[in-house]
Amino acid sequence: MFYKFARSLIAGILFLANGRINIQNRAKVIPAPFVLVSPHTSWLEILYLGVTIKPIQIHFMAKEELFKNKLFGKVLRGLNAFPVNRTNPGPSALKVPVKLLKDGNVLGIFPSGTRKNTHNQLKRGAVTIAKMAKVPIVPAYYDGPQNLKELFQRKQVTIRYGEPISMADAKSKEALEQKSAVLIAAFDELRSELEATKSK
Repeated sequence: MFYKFARSLIAGILFLANGRINIQNRAKVIPAPFVLVSPHTSWLEILYLGVTIKPIQIHFMAKEELFKNKLFGKVLRGLNAFPVNRTNPGPSALKVPVKLLKDGNVLGIFPSGTRKNTHNQLKRGAVTIAKMAKVPIVPAYYDGPQNLKELFQRKQVTIRYGEPISMADAKSKEALEQKSAVLIAAFDELRSELEATKSK
């Protein structure tokens, strides 16, 4: 209930601040469960993804330090976030997200950093978790404001979804490496397609 209320509130605020969202290929988003993956460039990206993928709810990892404040931690949990120790990740770093997926939910993973660093994080995160839970990956790409200043300047927001990537045939380490490469290629393709639509 809190998640739906918060999403509606956020959607209203984003619309008032920045206008309509250009959503591309929304029909490619399959029914849950799946892992939603998008290169993370701004905290606004997570908000926009959560709004555009409704009625699906996203569960996402957040660094455990954010949960130290009891009130803020409660809000985060209400938004389907769960704590992860990013410095020394334990078994729960895989166990919790895999269980969420097996229970029929959608997990959001947003690796940040350079293209090379993103690649490394994908190998350790999205691809491994999707394989363990036996669910596909849905790639997405966000192009829009990176901060509040750009948000209120009404910079165009576009989110483009890509073809789901099946993990059914990822049965070896080499196959996981290949799936990671496929995911990176999907991001490159989504970015190129998005740029092409902007130039028209």
